[in-house]
Amino acid sequence: MIEILPGILATTKEQFNEMVEKIQPFVSMIHVDTADGVFTKTKCVGPEVVGGVPADVEIDLHMMVEKPENVLSRWLALPQVKRITFHIEATDKIQEIIDTIHGTGKEAGIALNPETPIEAIEPFVSMVDCVQFMSVHPGEYGADFQPEVLNKMAEFHQKFPQIKIAIDGGVNPERMLGMIASGASVFISGGYVMNSDDPRQALSELEKFST
Repeated sequence: MIEILPGILATTKEQFNEMVEKIQPFVSMIHVDTADGVFTKTKCVGPEVVGGVPADVEIDLHMMVEKPENVLSRWLALPQVKRITFHIEATDKIQEIIDTIHGTGKEAGIALNPETPIEAIEPFVSMVDCVQFMSVHPGEYGADFQPEVLNKMAEFHQKFPQIKIAIDGGVNPERMLGMIASGASVFISGGYVMNSDDPRQALSELEKFST
């Protein structure tokens, strides 16, 4: 069973609200990027904006921020947020963050950038609900897809077949079969879905691979 999550990367409240309105009728959960302008070049909307989405919209939050432990409590306060994923490269408080997230009843995920080896996350794999592989350098729609990440993901899946794997970046119908073969079951599609004139059709093209 695969899961398709449209990815929202917005720099203003107006842009965020437009994106939510565009995709909300067709999905039960959206993937929201938040960024501090330090970990990535882009600065994205924060909890004061994301907290304004309707209560029935579930959020898979991707924290692209340095020292996520410093802002975590503000995100945990949002009832719409069901899973929080943070970057292994951004903090040395990894177990503390995971425990804090789980302590509020939410799922915890850990993300790694294309150049980060899987050995960096192996000590924490048993503690998280999902591992998110970045197949682009984070922070913008349309960044260059890094195909070597699929090999890294396949190696990880072979070592830890029980762990849910998400892939973020370059998700489109042409790449889906290779991503599935490499172990992914959660697919975060930003540009392909959100830049489409017909997001429902774009989602349908990806969902065909769930059967």
